[in-house]
Amino acid sequence: VRSEQEKRLKEAERGLALLGRVNPLALEEYAALEERQRFLTEQLDQMDDSWTKLAALSQSREETLKNELQELKFNSDCAVVEQLLANHEVQLQSVNLPEDPVEAEEAIAKHAENQKVLASTKERVETIKNAAGEFADKEDVEKRVEKLDNQYAKLVEQSERVEAELRECHDVSSFLRDATEASDWIKEKKLDLEST
Repeated sequence: VRSEQEKRLKEAERGLALLGRVNPLALEEYAALEERQRFLTEQLDQMDDSWTKLAALSQSREETLKNELQELKFNSDCAVVEQLLANHEVQLQSVNLPEDPVEAEEAIAKHAENQKVLASTKERVETIKNAAGEFADKEDVEKRVEKLDNQYAKLVEQSERVEAELRECHDVSSFLRDATEASDWIKEKKLDLEST
């Protein structure tokens, strides 16, 4: 038994020798490293929480900026269309009914061009109406769109009325020109008959 114990002792001493010198502060160092790991793990968890909050804040800010940009674009588009409609209204109000048939034909042609421009504005009004559906606070937006749509419809009606007046003016002035020419021709023939 003793020889067995000596044999075990020698094996233990060899194993101890293989381990090398034992650090008597190893337990304290291990505890310090364990505390450091706990501290770093807490810091990492706090950083993860902060990162999550920052990502949410960033996404919220991005949404806010996107909505503000969308609103700015909408308001800009509305302002452009409102100005176009105001310009059309001024053009319609400034149409003069010429007495000369040639000038009346020119006025009709110019008015037809203005009607084409007005018709192209309808597409912009429709684009604004479609964009209005994307807003959360729709009441003010819908009122503005309705106002634009009504203003456009009013101008189309006014444009058609002006076109009818121009055509009537052209017809009347052409008739008067023809009547004057016929009257002058009759007078000329009458003078020819009297002189013969």
